[in-house]
Amino acid sequence: MKQCIVRLICLAFCILWGSCAFAAPDNVQEARARVMSAAGCMASYEDRNGHLVESYLTAAGWEIDRYATVDGKVSAEFLIAKKTDNGKERFLLAVAGTNDVRDVRLDLKMKQVPYGGSTIEEFGEVASRPLDKENDGEMRVHKGFDKLALHLLTVEVNTDKGLRSLVDILRENRDAHVYLTGHSLGGAAVTVLGARLSDLGILTEQIHIMTFGAPAVGNESFARRYEHLPLTRITLKGDPIVIALQKVAGGYEQFGTEKKLDEREKSILGLSAANHNITEYFDVVLKDYYDTLGMRKGDVPYEASERASKEGKAKVYVTPIRAELDMKFDKDRAYMKMAFADTVRLHTDGFVLAESRDNAEENARKAGCRYLVTSTVRDIPMREEYNKHYIVYTHTIYDLKENTIVGIHSHSTDTRRMTAMESFIRSAFYAWEEVRDVL
Repeated sequence: MKQCIVRLICLAFCILWGSCAFAAPDNVQEARARVMSAAGCMASYEDRNGHLVESYLTAAGWEIDRYATVDGKVSAEFLIAKKTDNGKERFLLAVAGTNDVRDVRLDLKMKQVPYGGSTIEEFGEVASRPLDKENDGEMRVHKGFDKLALHLLTVEVNTDKGLRSLVDILRENRDAHVYLTGHSLGGAAVTVLGARLSDLGILTEQIHIMTFGAPAVGNESFARRYEHLPLTRITLKGDPIVIALQKVAGGYEQFGTEKKLDEREKSILGLSAANHNITEYFDVVLKDYYDTLGMRKGDVPYEASERASKEGKAKVYVTPIRAELDMKFDKDRAYMKMAFADTVRLHTDGFVLAESRDNAEENARKAGCRYLVTSTVRDIPMREEYNKHYIVYTHTIYDLKENTIVGIHSHSTDTRRMTAMESFIRSAFYAWEEVRDVL
């Protein structure tokens, strides 16, 4: 197993299991799926944001292999995660795109090719033919997206039975499912991949496709042929790439169910075309998930809860986090409190998540807890960069039996390439990793 096991998909899973351990209604399940898929997309990038996902995913029991391919003008980073859930195999294939709009425009210049066939050999043969300019009904797709999709079909996954392709796994086990997700050009590639899997006889109910900021992949004939696929397209208002091929090249049409989300506020990432960045997408779908739990926007519930300790483990009393933040981060406060509670659930064997900070020591003793944890998040402006901050998370651990402080942990993350919410999650996660060595 490679050591490139990626760190935040399971913010998704920590969040999903922690905040919503009940039979969730459809709208909550859909919001959960968006968080999971966006986290997978973040993880597919080999950068700091991608490695933010790594620890969460590992903690959730997923095994991941990371891949890279370079073939002429087509190159991509992607990962495949696998897990057995109630005896059923689950796979997540996430493909990175690009956050640089200039690179996107360059990649989109590739021409269309004919689309068809029912075997991998036929796929390549049909795509190598010249376009039939006299046939308006000919199915056509973007050459680069199709080339990457064909490569993904040949990738082999580590299994108990050795290296095997996803196609073979899905054919032989109809209970197995694959979740295809990708950002930007990666989302376009997994859309074509979903169509190719369908052509190979994989059942529609075995395939789930979710893309973020992806351009169209083929012409109208292609879109009509595959509109039955379970494709959800997540888009942000103002993302220029979503409509790029229709406007720049023509001969392309989107299909599937579009879920359009508005950015919560003016992005502070300081990036070009921030509304296309996967970091922005993840921030928005995570907050949308918490909003869905609250049933209306702006009413995000902090959920007090309790978990019994495992044998030999002491119970921990955790007070709600105190947010000492600049006014510009006011909209993040409630979301940070929810993410904080989920981080605690992920890292502790037994705990009481208190409703308030009042009478904390007295209430902790009454609850039978040995340890008390109090936490704070604050921001520090970066002197050298305008409108950039360090998001600092600090907590103190009190041993109530010995009446002493046994640990103070503090971590900070800057907002150069992350939103304030994501910076907080990263800082809190690493601080709580250290708690395990103390308690």
